[in-house]
Amino acid sequence: MWTWAQSDQPFNFTDWYPNVPDNKARNENCLHMYAAYNLKWNDATCTGLYRFICEQDHELFNWLDAEFSCRAHNARLAEVQSKEQSTFLVNMCKTKGPGISYWLGGRDDVVEGRWMWAQTDQVFNFTDWYPGLPDNIARNENCLHMYAPYKLKWNDVTCAGLYRFICEKDCRAHNARLAEVQSKEQSTFLVNMCRTEGPGISYWLGGRDDVVEGRWMWAQTDQVFNFTDWYPNIPDNVAGNENCLHMYAPWKLKWNDVTCAGLYRFICEKDHESFNWLDAQSSCRAHNSRLAEVQSKAQSDLLKNLAKTNGPGQSYWLGGRDDIIEGIWMWASTDSVFNYTDWYPGQPSGGSENCLHMHAPYGLKWNDATCTNGYRFICEKDHETFDWFVSQSSCRAHNARLAEVETKAQSDTLINLAKTNGPGQSYWLGGRDDVIEGVWMWASTDRAFNYTDWYQVNQITAVATKIVYICMQGLV
Repeated sequence: MWTWAQSDQPFNFTDWYPNVPDNKARNENCLHMYAAYNLKWNDATCTGLYRFICEQDHELFNWLDAEFSCRAHNARLAEVQSKEQSTFLVNMCKTKGPGISYWLGGRDDVVEGRWMWAQTDQVFNFTDWYPGLPDNIARNENCLHMYAPYKLKWNDVTCAGLYRFICEKDCRAHNARLAEVQSKEQSTFLVNMCRTEGPGISYWLGGRDDVVEGRWMWAQTDQVFNFTDWYPNIPDNVAGNENCLHMYAPWKLKWNDVTCAGLYRFICEKDHESFNWLDAQSSCRAHNSRLAEVQSKAQSDLLKNLAKTNGPGQSYWLGGRDDIIEGIWMWASTDSVFNYTDWYPGQPSGGSENCLHMHAPYGLKWNDATCTNGYRFICEKDHETFDWFVSQSSCRAHNARLAEVETKAQSDTLINLAKTNGPGQSYWLGGRDDVIEGVWMWASTDRAFNYTDWYQVNQITAVATKIVYICMQGLV
C-alpha cells in the first residue's frame, strides 16, 4: 500500500508508468520520477541515487514583505509579459493545490488605475484580469495577485492582504546578461555545462533578430554573430516571429530560433573586472582561498583550458612573486620556491616585474609583470580535512550523513566524483566496525554491509587520520 511518508496518507492521485509498480527487485519500496519513463512514476529500491524535490509549507506575506523576500534572493515578484507566461504561472500554481492565491509584482499606488510593474515602473502591456476587474472596491486595492476563487485570474487587492507569492530572477539581478557565444570553445563549454543539469532542458542565449529579420545580433552589444552553432536548416522562422535564440535540447543543444515568449531556463554571463595582483589576492582570501599555485603540468594544462573557455585575449594572475629576493620565485601563501614552471621562452625578464601571470599573447604561458597591472585572476581553495567523527558531525549539520555505498554503481559514482578533485585525496565514508571488530556496519542505520569494495592487499584502516569526506544528501 503506497502512502506519503510524512502523513501516512494513501495516494489519492498516481502517475505510474504503464505496468508499474512491479516490485521487480523484490525491494522496490520507494517512489521516484524516472527519466527513462519520461518522468512517470516508478518504484525503485530505496538505496538508489537520484536527485530529489523538496516541498515546504509556505508562510503567507503581505505584498511588501513578499517583495522584500524576493529581493533577499536577488529576485523580484513575478512580472507577467505575455499570455504564455501567464499560462505557465497558472499551471505551476495549480500543482501546489487548490484555493491558493499568489502575489505578483504589479501596483497602482503611484497613480490610481495606472498599473505598473514595481521593479521597472513599466506599464502593463499584457493583462489577465478577471471580468470586471480591477474595481478598487475597497478604495485601497493597489496590489496585484492571482486570485484562487477567480481561477487564478488577476485581481486588485489591498497590499496588506496575506498570500503566497512568486519570485522571478533574471540575469540583470546579478549585473549580468544572457550568454553571448563567440567561439566553438565557448559553445562546447556551455553545452557540457548544460548537460550536467540533466537531459531535456533548453536554455536561452542572448541573441535576437527582431531589429532586422535574419540579421542575428547579440542583444547587449548589437554585435552581429561572428560564430554560430545552428542546427541544420536553422534559423527558419517557421512561426513567423521566431526572433530569439536558444540552445534546444531535442537538437543536442544546437541553436534554434524560437518565439521570445517561450519559457526556458537561461544562462547568464558577467564581464570580469580586472584587478592588480594584491587586490586579486585579497579577493581570493575574502572567499577563504588564494591565488592559484601551480605544482604540475597537469594543473597548468587544467588552468589554461579553464581560462580558454572564457574567451581569447585574457590574462590571469597566479599566486607567484619574487619581490622578496629578485629572481627567487615563490608561491605567496607558503613562501615555497617553485618546483614546476611554465615560463614563456626568455621569461622571467626581471626588473620591477615581481608578480606572475598567465599571459594571453604568450599562449597563457607564464610571464612576470608589474604587480599594479590589471588582469583577471584564478583562485584555488584547499579542501579542509577532518577525522571521521568531525566529518560525520559536519554532514549532520547539513541534514546529511557520510556516504553509505550499497551498490557498485554508487561506488563508481563516488570514485568518479572524487577524481574530479584531483589526485592524492582520500575520503571518509560512513562505515565503522567499532561495535564488533570485523563486523562492518553503516553508522546511520547499524546495517551490515551488503556491498563492499575493499582494496585486496594490506588493507589498512585508521580512525585518527584526517582526510576529506563525502556527505550523502539525496544525489551525492
